[in-house]
Amino acid sequence: MTSGRWQFWVDRGGTFTDIVARRPDGTLDTCKLLSENPERYSDAAVAGIRQLLGIGIDSPIPAESIESVRLGTTVATNALLERKGEPTVLAITRGFRDALRIAYQNRPRIFDRRILLPDLLYSEVIEADERVRAPCATPTAGACARWRLSACTAIASPSMSCASRKSPAGPDLPRCRSPI
Repeated sequence: MTSGRWQFWVDRGGTFTDIVARRPDGTLDTCKLLSENPERYSDAAVAGIRQLLGIGIDSPIPAESIESVRLGTTVATNALLERKGEPTVLAITRGFRDALRIAYQNRPRIFDRRILLPDLLYSEVIEADERVRAPCATPTAGACARWRLSACTAIASPSMSCASRKSPAGPDLPRCRSPI
C-alpha cells in the first residue's frame, strides 16, 4: 500500500550513508554516498534524498511530496566501541559514583586471578545531592540548583551524561536537571 508520497530510511555511518527510498508508486530505490564529502555536499542524507528525487543539489526539497524520513546512525556506537570522541563527565547521585565500574561483575573466565576491565566511557564523576528522603516529598528548588551548580562548575569537558536515582517520591527530579 502506498501513500503517493516518498518515504526515506537513512543509515548514517562513519564512512558511508545509505539511503533506501520507497517511491510514490511503491518501488524501492537505494543510494550510497560518502558520509563526509564537503567538496560536493554539506550533508550526505540531504544530498542522497535530493539525488533520489532527481533534483539539483541547491534545489529546495519539495516537503509536500515526502511522507517520512527515518534516520539512524552508527557513528555514536562506533565512537563508543572505538573509545573515540570527546571526554565525558558523568553526573550521578551521590553514593553511586562506582555503579558503572562495578556493573554486573560478569566474569566470563571465572578462575582468572587478574581481571582486565575495559576503560570507562567517562573521564570524571560529579556526585550530586539529589536523593529524595521523605515519602511523598518532592525535590526542592535548592536541590535542583545544587545539582545544576555542581554539574556546571565541575565540567572540564564538552560532553556530559546524567544518571540519577528516580523514585515515585520524586518523579520530577530528572526535569530539574535540564537544561544545564
